Amino acid sequence: MLVATRGRTERDEQANRKRRCSLVVFMATERNVAIRTESIELAALLKWAQVVHSGGEAKQLIQDGRVWVNGEVERRRGRKVVLGDHVEIDGVIVIVTKADAQRSEP
Repeated sequence: MLVATRGRTERDEQANRKRRCSLVVFMATERNVAIRTESIELAALLKWAQVVHSGGEAKQLIQDGRVWVNGEVERRRGRKVVLGDHVEIDGVIVIVTKADAQRSEP
């Protein structure tokens, strides 16, 4: 027996869930973000990686539990992210790497 909710059947809802899940997997992208220091605050990393446009947007996403660090939900925007950490937000995976030391020209 199919149950209708707001004009949609249970089967429609299941199909939509499957589509959303497959889209997240398909659209996941990976970015390497180089930093010059050993660590960076989570909100600053999201801005530096251009995943968000402002600190306020980063704060809201973190508080909503939409940011994952190394496979765990992170709700502290001041959390220090270190080299090698993986940060995921809305299908975008940011990998923190070390920036190459700049050579000074003689």
